[in-house]
Amino acid sequence: MEMSLFLSGFRITLKIFWFSNELMSIISFSIRRRKLVIAIWVFALIALTPSLLHYSSYLNYSLSNALPKNSESQRAQALISSVLPQNSTLIALIKQDAYSVQTANKTLSFEKALSQVPYFSSSQSVYTSYASFLDKFLGNKTLYIRDLYYNVSELARKVFAFPSAFYSNWSAFNFSNSKILEAYQKASGFGEYDSLFLNYLISTNTTLSALQRVNFATLEAARSYYGEKYYVVSTLNITNYKDAESLSLLVSKALGGFVSPQLVQAISRKGDTGYNYVKMFSLLGAPSFVLQRYLSSDNTTQIVFVYFNVSEEYRGKNNFYPAQAATPLIRSLLQKYFGSDAYLTGEGALAYDTQQQTKKAGIVFAFTFVLLAFAVSLTLVSLVAPILDLVFVSIATALGYFSIFVTGVLFIRVDFVVNYTLSAVILGVTTDYLVFMLARYREELRLGRDKHTALHVAMEKAGSASLISGITVAASLGALSFVAELRSWGPVLFMSVILSVLLVTTLLPALTSYIGPRIFLKSSLKTLSIEKTRSSRFYKAASFSSKHKYFVLGFVLLVSAPAIYAWFTLPTTTNLNQGLPSSLPSVQANALLTQKFGAGYSAPMVVIVNSSKPFAFQNGTLTPFGDVTLKEYAKQLFSVKGVTKVLGATANGSAVADTRFAQSFLFDNYHYAYFLVYTNFDPSSSEAIQVVKQIRSNPSFLVGGLTSSLLDEISYSRVAYEQLELIIVLVIALVLALSLRSLSYPVISLSGVFVSITWTTALLYVISVKLLHEELIFLIPIILYVILMSLGNDFSVFILSRIKEETKQGEFVDSLSRAMASSALVVTSLGLILAASLGSLAFSPISFLRQLGLAFAISLILDTFVIRVFYFPALVSIFKNHK
Repeated sequence: MEMSLFLSGFRITLKIFWFSNELMSIISFSIRRRKLVIAIWVFALIALTPSLLHYSSYLNYSLSNALPKNSESQRAQALISSVLPQNSTLIALIKQDAYSVQTANKTLSFEKALSQVPYFSSSQSVYTSYASFLDKFLGNKTLYIRDLYYNVSELARKVFAFPSAFYSNWSAFNFSNSKILEAYQKASGFGEYDSLFLNYLISTNTTLSALQRVNFATLEAARSYYGEKYYVVSTLNITNYKDAESLSLLVSKALGGFVSPQLVQAISRKGDTGYNYVKMFSLLGAPSFVLQRYLSSDNTTQIVFVYFNVSEEYRGKNNFYPAQAATPLIRSLLQKYFGSDAYLTGEGALAYDTQQQTKKAGIVFAFTFVLLAFAVSLTLVSLVAPILDLVFVSIATALGYFSIFVTGVLFIRVDFVVNYTLSAVILGVTTDYLVFMLARYREELRLGRDKHTALHVAMEKAGSASLISGITVAASLGALSFVAELRSWGPVLFMSVILSVLLVTTLLPALTSYIGPRIFLKSSLKTLSIEKTRSSRFYKAASFSSKHKYFVLGFVLLVSAPAIYAWFTLPTTTNLNQGLPSSLPSVQANALLTQKFGAGYSAPMVVIVNSSKPFAFQNGTLTPFGDVTLKEYAKQLFSVKGVTKVLGATANGSAVADTRFAQSFLFDNYHYAYFLVYTNFDPSSSEAIQVVKQIRSNPSFLVGGLTSSLLDEISYSRVAYEQLELIIVLVIALVLALSLRSLSYPVISLSGVFVSITWTTALLYVISVKLLHEELIFLIPIILYVILMSLGNDFSVFILSRIKEETKQGEFVDSLSRAMASSALVVTSLGLILAASLGSLAFSPISFLRQLGLAFAISLILDTFVIRVFYFPALVSIFKNHK
């Protein structure tokens, strides 16, 4: 699929290249038949309206892992998904006394209230887990114990109800002996048992208290009337026979202490026994393996897991992320039940807080467009050009959405993330081509040509360079089709750039022929003399570099050596959430989670083992083979450096031990078992990845979980991105060689861009680590490479095409310097425009965007003021000497 998409695009690229002369004729045609061209574009935009309305239907909002199915983490996930589904999860932390009955009931009420949350599936807390444990512990014995409790309480009622009523009536007569018969009659007596009670009461020692006499008579009558049954209730009396605690203690003793009196009391109530118990007694008697997962070691903080009925990668229409959308509602529920003692974190909560923080920074990005318009106006000395740029960027954006529609219909559903890259690329290339062509038109006017000749010369010369540049950018971005996780990016960006360059090279000449020199302020059209060109700093810098070419090249190579080494060896992180503001609620919750439970708590490693022999009997108890084997595996996991806790069939968290519910960690007819392995490292850290590598070194273990996926992603990406980098270089080299009819120009352009990329990476690493106190995110060098290899060579084409044009006439050094002076000013402006627009990302509160913005700004500034000004003239001169 990736190869076919790319080859289709590349064939189109070659066809466009071979028919470049015809396209130049089209530019002339656009000037001559300007009304027709404008009408065609208007009609085209109207015709595109249905696709613009429906392009979002072809966006894929799933972030499903693009790792190969045979990668270790994916094989582990496929095996464990039936017992440990990877549902989207939020984590609530509650800083209240977990052993308090009040906290238990508030937590259970909170969990019940979660049912109103869209996409909610279930929740788990220390209370629900303990309740589930108790239910499993009792099994089918619950009904038997409940029946026993009912029978005992019924017997107690029969034995003590009448004596209790008599005692109450007798007390009204101040326990007078003469009133015994009257109190007896008032209690509705006259039954055989009642008569026995009366006889024993009358015969009791009158020196005893009334209560002692009644209890004595009751026990004697019960012994005579009920026989051996009497002993069941012999410890009760008329004051406590209805008391649940007393009855439960009685039943517990009758069962030989198999269950506690409190548990009997919970059984006696209607509803689920486990829930009854925790509502009444909280965590009384809870085993350590239940507490360890949900309760911090200092017993100050408990965790509640909130699960959704979709995976973490699921995204609905319009990028709907259930966990993110549910965050404010869940926070309001936490506030309702726990006040300020509750926190919420997880990927969804982080995404929500990040989005809110980014909205606050929206003024920065709005200012970027104002800055862009100002820069265009300043570069071209024009009030009309910024308006034209806005119009062309808007149309190009619509063409980009059309590209999404076409890709979705003909090839593959498009990753929604491409929208953001598409906007940046279209903004950059469309503005570049528009400014470059109008700047050449202004230059031709200043050289004294009439407006018609100036327009034809400018549009054909600059249009040709823009076309070559567009082909270069389109082809290199189209190479993204080779990367499985980015394969939908390739055709979208390829078509968008091709359509954008066609837009600018046809519609701009047509509109410019109408507006003419009025595009520019009159003060900017003063005659341009050769002497003024030769006095410019760009002319002098190019002349210096050409004359001292080997010195310049040696200096660049000397500085580049450590930067190139850094490019290949610098350590990076896979943690995209690093560097978020500490004021964000989810970040504060994450800090509390790390402090109380360890950095790796939220994403344990899942270690799977299997055997041809079952590890357990049919009833779920471990076989001798299973017991020995799984204990050995647990021992090996505990011995791995960095592992702090292991849970499994033979691991209770802190040690190798028998666990009461070993079968909970067994699956697939007991032929497979899994362990949950915890560390104190962040799941995205190099330390956590090293732990995974150690565990994977044992061939008996199959390792899954977040860290394992990241390790596979790094390994997979390293190969995929190396291929991508090579493809982009080859494509750009081929296009530049064919377009500029030169083998030296591709070397000059590609080497210059690569030098600026390596310098940028080294500088960004220092800034991130030393100033921002962040690790360099592993995606930054890759994205920087892809985007700048495209846009950087975009600028190279503008300069090199002008150099090629000027050096055909006159003395070489002078012609080269004039070419640099003529083109460098506008290219410098374009570089600064892009550096400001893309560099504005550096003001983002998000670490990933901040690093990306800094990378773009640093690279474009280096590229603009060092590579283009000094390196290019030096290398052109060297190749000229060795032609």
